[in-house]
Amino acid sequence: MDPQLDTELRRVLEGYEKVINSLKKRGLMKINVGKRQLKLSGFELLALKLMTIRPVKKDTIMLQHIEWTDDCLVIEEQGHKALGVHLFSCPERSIGGKQQLFIGTDSKNRFGRLLRRVICDLSEEEMCTMSCVAEDIGTHSLRKGSSSYALGQVNGPTPVSVYLRMGQSLGKLKDRYIHFGEGADQLCGRMIAGLPFNSERFGVLPPHFPPPIISMMTVEYWDEIVSGYSNYPRGVQSAFPFLLASVIHHEQFLRESLTPNHPIFIARVFTANVLLQQQRGATVLAIGESPVCGLKATGIPAHLAVAKKVNELREEVANLHREIDELKTDMAAKLPNEVAVKVVSELRQQFVVNGVAPVTLRDIDMRIADLRTNMVAEFRSALNAAQLPNATAVANISGEQQPVWRSWSWGDGQICHAVPKDWEFPARASVKAIWNLWFFGDKDAGIRPYRLLSKQHDIKPEHRMRHSRVSVVMSYTEQLVEEAGALPASVTKISALQVPAGDKVFDTAFTTMLSQLYSMKPKRPEDLSCGTLYNRLCQYRRSQQSA
Repeated sequence: MDPQLDTELRRVLEGYEKVINSLKKRGLMKINVGKRQLKLSGFELLALKLMTIRPVKKDTIMLQHIEWTDDCLVIEEQGHKALGVHLFSCPERSIGGKQQLFIGTDSKNRFGRLLRRVICDLSEEEMCTMSCVAEDIGTHSLRKGSSSYALGQVNGPTPVSVYLRMGQSLGKLKDRYIHFGEGADQLCGRMIAGLPFNSERFGVLPPHFPPPIISMMTVEYWDEIVSGYSNYPRGVQSAFPFLLASVIHHEQFLRESLTPNHPIFIARVFTANVLLQQQRGATVLAIGESPVCGLKATGIPAHLAVAKKVNELREEVANLHREIDELKTDMAAKLPNEVAVKVVSELRQQFVVNGVAPVTLRDIDMRIADLRTNMVAEFRSALNAAQLPNATAVANISGEQQPVWRSWSWGDGQICHAVPKDWEFPARASVKAIWNLWFFGDKDAGIRPYRLLSKQHDIKPEHRMRHSRVSVVMSYTEQLVEEAGALPASVTKISALQVPAGDKVFDTAFTTMLSQLYSMKPKRPEDLSCGTLYNRLCQYRRSQQSA
């Protein structure tokens, strides 16, 4: 470039910078440039909104990029990086191939549109929590907010680990001089996940089941609650127990935060999980190291070990003070009585006549009470021994029978109903979810198979149209099953199948249905609802009649 032209351009830019600074000082121009960083409170709000908005909306991912290692979920987002990047305390390592985690080339734009829709739906009070206007929040706000939070912590992760996690370019230095270790990124991942850095809770492990529960999760069990379990990669299969434990551990939060008709509550995790009652309350949440399986936390700084020991000492001192207080209370309450009993005993010994101690009415009452207690215990043990064989036989018979479906009273003067009073027939659930509920029922809620529900007696008037459309689609599916001969020779109806066998029958009928109702296979057939298929089925039948 010509030196004179370069000098002139430099003079113009310096003058323009002075004008910009003057406008900012007078409040005529925003101080911040670009998107605002997202604070922790705003991130928690957006995370909750993204979880609750349009529950059937999801994206397709490459399962080959997911596995579970130690205490973290290993995800390789891009498919070609050799560096490990952690989500929470989750190391991402290169698993193979050069495909991205999310299928498609516009995953960032898709997420940006979804994020924009969520932000536009926020109320005025929620925007006050964000502490900025909606136009200043974008996808880049997440990176700016998380990096600012991580770099602002004393003794936190190194700036290099934060820059590399953000994907910022460091030129050839990254490959030649800067070696990105997993420990630094594990620390960074735990920090930006919102764990308290100044507390031992920073080293919390993910919810997990104890070994007795894990031993009952056989391949047959997973086939019951995960459709096509054997077709998933081994890495994903290793993550299923931890994913299930997280869902069960946060069940109460999910039921409080999500609507009752959210698709997750009619998924097989709740409707076909035979171990659900045993898993509830059995999840383990430990710090540092699990007491049941030896699982250890990764990415933990050294000062947290000292903080944990100090906290344990504080608990021991508090327990010691508590025991001393209890001992004082016991001495004040029990010692006088014990002294009185001892004195009475000594006095009675002094009045013994010919080896016989005097008997009072109180002594007689105590003897009668002891006799009554012993007789009740003997009678109870005899009755239990007589009833034990019968009870065992009844338990064995009931264990082999089908689940006992519940009944509810609506207080309307009619007989009991097969569903709760405030129950809603699913509206936007996928065809596969409705198939499971239609033929196999909801075991967790105790609702019998939906095909057995009475439309006039159990279904509310505003939901009967949904029931009618689902009934038409399921009847057509049964017809396709009969025409294809998909049922085993010894089975005459779909409801008599086990859930894994029902999956294979459904796949056969669903493939035939898509080929009939669609000229081209839809992009996401697994997301199709019964309402969409009902409309397609009506069009197909009209075209067949006109032909």
